[in-house]
Amino acid sequence: MLTTQNVPGENGFSAMGGIQQASTTGGFDLEPPDQGLCAGGGYVMEFINNALAIYDKNGTQLLPPIGSTSVFAQPTTDFFSDPRCYYDAPTKRWFVQEFIVGRSTRQARRSPRASSSRP
Repeated sequence: MLTTQNVPGENGFSAMGGIQQASTTGGFDLEPPDQGLCAGGGYVMEFINNALAIYDKNGTQLLPPIGSTSVFAQPTTDFFSDPRCYYDAPTKRWFVQEFIVGRSTRQARRSPRASSSRP
């Protein structure tokens, strides 16, 4: 049985799994999971394959998983891979990027985004 509960005796928190990641793509789960994980300013950002979620430092989910198509405003037919996230402490900004291949244009690119506000 799959669960999002912590293993007894372990510290930390259960973050996004395959089920949550797949929920952002209509049930399509990519394997193996390419993961980007970053922390800063009291927050944790997790970016797995084509889904992103944000937690506070205690593991409370503040932003449920959203798909890369929403983050990067790209068509759902594009292929997303190799997510990365970074927290820049001096500017208190988050940066995310992902490799995107356009299905209709057949163009590949690394697509960066920055947070528009500070936490």
